[in-house]
Amino acid sequence: MDRVRTQAEQNGYDQRVRLSAQAAHDISGLPLAGFDTVVLNSVIQYFPGTDYLDRVLCQAMELLVPGGRLIIGDVRNATTLRVLLTAVQRTAHPRASHEELQTLVEKALFAGRELVVAPEWFTEWAGSRPIGVDIRLKAGAAHNELSRHRYEVVLHKEPADMLDLTDVPSVPWGREASDLAELHRLLDRAGDSPVRMTGIPNARLVDEVSAAASAGVLSSAATSGRPIDPEELLRWARRHGRDAVITWSGEIVHAFDAVLLPEQRAVYGAFVPSGVAGRIRSNNPGLSRIVGRLLASLPQYMRDRLPDYMVPAAVVPLSEIPLTPNGKLNRRALPPPSYAQMSTAEHRAT
Repeated sequence: MDRVRTQAEQNGYDQRVRLSAQAAHDISGLPLAGFDTVVLNSVIQYFPGTDYLDRVLCQAMELLVPGGRLIIGDVRNATTLRVLLTAVQRTAHPRASHEELQTLVEKALFAGRELVVAPEWFTEWAGSRPIGVDIRLKAGAAHNELSRHRYEVVLHKEPADMLDLTDVPSVPWGREASDLAELHRLLDRAGDSPVRMTGIPNARLVDEVSAAASAGVLSSAATSGRPIDPEELLRWARRHGRDAVITWSGEIVHAFDAVLLPEQRAVYGAFVPSGVAGRIRSNNPGLSRIVGRLLASLPQYMRDRLPDYMVPAAVVPLSEIPLTPNGKLNRRALPPPSYAQMSTAEHRAT
């Protein structure tokens, strides 16, 4: 803060720039309906949970004028969290078997101390409010944790003179277009009408998702057509006189959707929420501490109340119950039990 204040003074902006430091939920001293733009960049991952996120967003919207926008940058994606953790654990334990990898990923899920949020959370949060939601993949040619597993959100308060993309007709990738040449012909037929392409294989995520699926950590849905880098599609669209709004696929983890427009416009509603039952919306960053205490006390608790033959040899904590597409328990996706963990927990409890 001192450095920014000094820079403002050196450049003659000290009378126009006001700096203060306070908690994200503390809006005291700030004028209601006094800002065109509020930015929360690379900070919500440190929030204690979505209840706090909800509180901060509600208060931030009160600070905006009608037509203002709230920019939320670097949001960690809960939908791809298992993919990311599989890649991390494979790097850290290159000789781990598939069963060991599954256990390591489950442990990492509970050990996470940062908030991760699925894109659906924001659309559901804004559902009953006069707010337009614009969710986009991070721009850039690099393939790394930021571009693969984070995204940007812009919440528009009482959006006016903006294009709502919610009802743009959808064309699944691979049906009428499975590469950029076929996409060009499709757009020529569409003329000036917007076109939504859904389920485009994301070249940034293909390798990581393949590794997660082979290890049994993730059930990977099939896609058609060659994988496309989102940045490649964006540059291609601009070369052909169009704009591309790149957002997550609501149906397939390793795919993205793109809405092709005849010109650049201020828009919202590009992301179509998932209808998949049980899809995670967020994590609980404080869960690791709770689970650790539970595992330490659970063995003795069960021995005091159950006959010996009913006491399980191992207890495996799960961040979510894996389900089949029919909503039933997916037993094949359950991680193998760690018997050493049970004995360690018992030792700690005694």
